[in-house]
Order: sequence, then C-alpha cells, then structure tokens
Amino acid sequence: METAHAERRSHVTAHRIVVVGGSFAGLTAAYDLKRELGAAADVTVIARDERFVFIPSLIWVIAGWRKPGQITFDLAPSLERKRIRFMHATVEGFDMEAGKVLTDRGEVGYDHLVIATGPKFDFEAIPGLGPAAGTTLSICSMSHSIDAAKAFLDFTQDPGPVVLGATQGASCFGAEYEMVFNIDRALRQAKIRDRAPVTFVTSEPYLGHFGIGGMGHGAPLVKAFFKMRRLESRVNVAFDRVEPGMIHFTNGEELPFKYAIVIRPSRVSTR
Repeated sequence: METAHAERRSHVTAHRIVVVGGSFAGLTAAYDLKRELGAAADVTVIARDERFVFIPSLIWVIAGWRKPGQITFDLAPSLERKRIRFMHATVEGFDMEAGKVLTDRGEVGYDHLVIATGPKFDFEAIPGLGPAAGTTLSICSMSHSIDAAKAFLDFTQDPGPVVLGATQGASCFGAEYEMVFNIDRALRQAKIRDRAPVTFVTSEPYLGHFGIGGMGHGAPLVKAFFKMRRLESRVNVAFDRVEPGMIHFTNGEELPFKYAIVIRPSRVSTR
C-alpha cells in the first residue's frame, strides 16, 4: 500500500508557482510555499535585482556605519539551497489567460502566481520631490542610500539646516524616526550639530503616531527624546512642492534646508 501511494505521488506533476519579487514578501512566500508543499511545488522567484537588500539597515549606510556588502546577499545560492529556482529578470507584463509572466529574458509559465513586488516610489506625486529632481534625498533603496551617504559627507564640510521626515501618502513612517536620531548622532560625532539645526516634518497628526495611531507609550517617549536632542518638528503638514533648498507646504508655510531626506508617497508596483 505504501509503495503504491509513493508511486502515485511520483507521477503527480508539480505545481508551477512563480513568485515575482525578491525582497521580504517574495522570499517569505517562496520559502513558505516550498517548505509546506515540498516536491509538489516547482517554485521560481523572478527578481530584477540579483541581491537581497535588508532594507531596515539602509539608514545605517548614510553615516557610513554599514557598507552595502554587510546588508545584502546573493539571491541565487540562497534560493537554490532550498530547491527554489531564481531568475534574474525584469517583469514586463503578464498574460493571465495563458498563465505566463513576460520578462526581458523570455516567458515563464505558471499554474499559480504570487506578485510580491512592493511599492513603487511615487516621487512624482509631489512636484520637485526626490533625488531625480535634485532636491530631497531618499533611503528607500540601496542606490538612494549610497547617494544620500555621499551627499552627507559633502554636507559635513559645509553644514546648514537639515530636514527629515515623510510626506502625506507615505507607507512607512518609522524609518524616518530612526533616521532623525541617527543623523543627530552623526552630526554630533562630526562636531557640527550646532551648525546643523534638525527639523522633522510629517503628515502624522502627532509625533509617535507612526501612521498606525501610536504604539503604547511611544508618543510621549518620542516627544521627550526630541526635546532632549533639540530636534524641532512640524506635524500634520502636507507637502505642496519642493524647490532646491526649500520645501513648500499646502498651508503656505515654507522650510529651508541644506540637506533633506524625505520618505515619499507610495503606489502599487508590478515590476
């Protein structure tokens, strides 16, 4: 009986599961599916980047406290050890009727599809926002963080007002709280904090809201640390536009900056 069951299982064709995206969601889906389904699942991960980036540690790159190689690893060997295929490619579209993922390296057929591509950086939602506009910097990708780190080194030679925060429509507020304390420490280590006033700007209704209505006693603690570190804040504000050296809010207020890192709005991505 046992042998008969084994023979029947051996003739069952594995389900082709394609996971699009090689970051946290994609890897979690791929590893969990393979672990739960085993030989019944032929899992393939398609990602445009060959290396996984531990995004929460990008904030440490700015001040030089982490190097890119310390917070990344190659996807292919990590997945292959679990018998998961890896395809380094950019997804260009989907043929849902035919069950195919269309990439710049060809088509990949599937029985089941998981789209785990994460958010798209929507800098265009606010005129003048973001690295491409030459105004504010970003910590949302490895390349952005490396550019922000280079700009920070230049800034330390000629300091001025610092602005850190998140716009309306941002999907992650917590990272900028970590960023503001890291930058404050880095400025103090460089002995230029007195020449670099730091202002935190956010669309949150109050400090420590985190976009989720607060976390326990987090709000009063954040407020206390801001006061202790002499960090200014502007809450419940919305960005209207950004010009070189100046942020304009929808309430008519303006805020000058010499160095600024701002988390942008997000929208759904399929790439």
